[in-house]
Amino acid sequence: MFGLGFGVGFDGGYWEWTARSGYRDMPPHLHGHVGSFVASTHACFINWGPAEKRDAFNGDWRSRYLGDFGGRIDGVGPGAC
Repeated sequence: MFGLGFGVGFDGGYWEWTARSGYRDMPPHLHGHVGSFVASTHACFINWGPAEKRDAFNGDWRSRYLGDFGGRIDGVGPGAC
């Protein structure tokens, strides 16, 4: 499971994703705007243009992700990138 948040420091809007959901585009309020996340499974964060992927592992978290890949993320999928 992933908790992805709109704001930094785990603040703001929230979206939960699970590996059983398969690939999902980010909801409109989080598309290219993930400020923080907490992971409890292995997943792949994806940016489609230009193509770029980042692995996220069980136990990973970032309280300030918007200035990094969180500012480009388009979707998330299960397992390794």
